Amino acid sequence: MPDRAVPACSGGPDTFDQAQAKGFVQLFSLPAKIAAARDAKRG
Repeated sequence: MPDRAVPACSGGPDTFDQAQAKGFVQLFSLPAKIAAARDAKRG
């Protein structure tokens, strides 16, 4: 059974705003994108 204290996506005051998910993914994938661009330039 899930812990009710953990934020969920089902609504209510303790839930994660899904509208922020896209920005979260973009922000945390940035180092990988930069490294890939750098490595592509190196050959």
